[in-house]
Formats: sequence, structure tokens, C-alpha cells
Amino acid sequence: MSVNVLRADGAWWVARDGRAARIPTDATTTAELLGARAAVTAAASGADELFDTDVAGLQLDSPVTTPCRVVAQMVNYRSHAKESGFDPGKVQLPAAKSFSPGPLSATLELWGFGDSVTVSAPPADQVTDLSGILGSIKGMVSGASA
Repeated sequence: MSVNVLRADGAWWVARDGRAARIPTDATTTAELLGARAAVTAAASGADELFDTDVAGLQLDSPVTTPCRVVAQMVNYRSHAKESGFDPGKVQLPAAKSFSPGPLSATLELWGFGDSVTVSAPPADQVTDLSGILGSIKGMVSGASA
């Protein structure tokens, strides 16, 4: 089950259909919220009347607090599910999609411009050259071998 989590107005929220329900937790950091999984699940599975706040009226904050590292496991193939310890028969995998090589685009929602941030380089063993990865996929990078 996917859960949309927001941090706004000094609290944590789950969002559904443009409405938000406050998560009953004292968590102030992302790490603490991850430890309050039962509260998140309870809020997310709550009745519709608990979603009494319009998301558009909330002052959103970054859901990633410092210090924190968020890691997500992608499960888009049966092999990924097996490698991650999931039963591929019980994990809903996305439908197969085809695409043509060419420009890629993405839409990002950003907020907090002007807020102070601390950025540091990751350890060298956690860095890779994306063009090398894409270049290994036929036709994704100009000049890639056929």
C-alpha cells in the first residue's frame, strides 16, 4: 500500500484525494516518523471523515529532516521482488511500458526556496556516472554502440 506522507505546519500528515489527516505522533524527524509506522498506517487507513484538512491550505515543509538518509527499494521486476525478499506473486508490479529512445523529461514540485540547506558530497563508493549506465542501454545516449 502506498501512503502519501506530508510534513506541514509542525506536524506529520497522510494525504488522500487532496485531503489530509494528521498522524497521531510526537515524531519531529523523518527517522522518528519511520519508527512510528503503526501510527502512519492507522492514519492512512482511517475513515474519510478523518481527512478533514485541505492539503492546499497546509504550509508544506520538506519531509526529509536532517540528519536523515532515506533509501527506497524499487520493485518493478519480479527479480527485484525476489532480491528484496518479497514474494513476486504478492507484490503488485507496474504494467510493462515501452518507450522510444529520445529526450527524457520530468516534473518536479519544489518548495522552500531560500531556506538554508547543508549539502555534502556522498562517499566516493556511492557515486556513479549516470551517462555510463544510460550508455549501456542501446540508443539512450548519442554515440552508444548499437
